[in-house]
Amino acid sequence: MSVSKEEIIGPELSDTKFSDEDSRAVVLRQAFGNGCGLNSIIFTRDISEALLIAKKIQAGNLRVNTGAGMDANMPSGGFKQSGWGMERVPATRTARIKP
Repeated sequence: MSVSKEEIIGPELSDTKFSDEDSRAVVLRQAFGNGCGLNSIIFTRDISEALLIAKKIQAGNLRVNTGAGMDANMPSGGFKQSGWGMERVPATRTARIKP
């Protein structure tokens, strides 16, 4: 599926469901096995599952159970080949840097 292989700038939704640990791993590889990582949103009823997935996501911006949007108090930017680095609020930028 090309939506999981290319970076799309604009409104886009790729709805991928899974029901167990093995299929979760497949979904994460599909979503992040490329050079892109700008935004991610997780929708789930299980907050523990959301936290587990969030630790594995490689994206500059991550939201759980809410749509995309920008918070002026948080840095914004991409991960891997997405974006031009982090922007806004230098103190929080340092706190969000991934190794």
